[in-house]
Amino acid sequence: MLARLSFLVRFFAVLLLWSSPSFSADGSAPSGEGVFRSSNINQADIALLADVARARYDVNGSGLKVGVISTSYNYLGGEDYDVQRGVLPDNVYVLYDDGDDDDEGRAMAQLVHSVAPGAELYVSSWAAYRDPLKTSVQETLEDQETFAQRIRDLVDLGCDVIVDDIYNPFESWFQDGPVSLAIDEAVQNGVAYFSAASNNSNVSYQSEVSLVEAPSHLVDYWNDPSSGTPAEFAQALSNPDLSFHN
Repeated sequence: MLARLSFLVRFFAVLLLWSSPSFSADGSAPSGEGVFRSSNINQADIALLADVARARYDVNGSGLKVGVISTSYNYLGGEDYDVQRGVLPDNVYVLYDDGDDDDEGRAMAQLVHSVAPGAELYVSSWAAYRDPLKTSVQETLEDQETFAQRIRDLVDLGCDVIVDDIYNPFESWFQDGPVSLAIDEAVQNGVAYFSAASNNSNVSYQSEVSLVEAPSHLVDYWNDPSSGTPAEFAQALSNPDLSFHN
């Protein structure tokens, strides 16, 4: 929970301050009745002092599009109730809603709407649900491509900020995979992208760096024309001064 709160602090700080603040002629913050009130008071709004930021800098997310990538959005059927209560706007754009049946995406959308009630919301599942006990390696790789494409879809829809809370141990550890490359593309297009690092608390892998030379059979494979390894890559990877993490 603390890890997720930390990531939300960074996310909402950018979200709120992205809009151009307006000040009076003497440089003071705007004032007025109710400026510290949110349409949807919750613990995140108060803990992050988002209500204070809205009042001090006269921002509420208006003019911004925020994309949320999570598991599911309305699998449990609570969207209408949330709209009636005012914790969600009535115009959330749902790109895909085919993930796990926990509706974490809707919970994230509620937080965004509370902190930045003027922002447009776009939500998407990261990939279609699969039974983890029956998922093949090939399907796992396909899910990475799906996740990456859905990031690009949100970019194409004009999202200024994208946030995800996806934990997937099958993403590439030591090099950029499809998801990382899609995020890089998004950032290069001016998107502020936030991901929930350490979303699984202390369930992680950590070790000291152990560097070794590339095994000779790999060097031979890289230099074999039938391997398909580009010549410049084969030459670089065969450098005897190059070390690899063991």
